[in-house]
Amino acid sequence: MLAFIGGTVGVPLPEEVILATGGYLSARGAMSWPIVYVIGYVMIFLLDVVLYEVGRRTGPQIEQSRFGRRLDPARVAAAHRFFERRGVAVVVASRFLMGTRTPTFLLAGALGMPRRTFLIAVALSGTVSVGIPLALGYLLADQIDGLTDLMG
Repeated sequence: MLAFIGGTVGVPLPEEVILATGGYLSARGAMSWPIVYVIGYVMIFLLDVVLYEVGRRTGPQIEQSRFGRRLDPARVAAAHRFFERRGVAVVVASRFLMGTRTPTFLLAGALGMPRRTFLIAVALSGTVSVGIPLALGYLLADQIDGLTDLMG
C-alpha cells in the first residue's frame, strides 16, 4: 500500500511495476491473484480520488493567486471548455499513460469536472488498467525467472 502512495506523490515507482510484481508473486504462489487485484484497484481508486479532491479544493485558490492572475484568461477559459468537452476521454487515457495521472486528476478537480463523472471514468478505466500489468506479471513469471537466471 505504501508503494502505491509513494508512486502517487512522486517516488519513481510506477503502480504498473507494483502490480506486475504482484502478478509475478501470485504466479509463484506467494500471494493470491484476486486479493492483489482488489487491493491494487482500491488503493489506486482512492488515490485518484484524493488527487481529484486536492485539485477541486485548491483550483479556485490557484486561479485567484498571484500566479493564477498571470495566466492568460483566454487559455484558462479554453482549458475549462476542453475539459467540459473531452474531460472523460482525457481522464480515461491518462489512466493508461504513466506520468500523466497525477497532473490530469489534479487538473480535473481544479477545472471543476463533475465529481460523479470523474468517479465513473476512473472506476471503469481502473478495472482494465489494474488488470493488465497484474496479468502480464502473472503470465510472464517463467520468462522473468529465466531472465534472472540468465543475468546471474
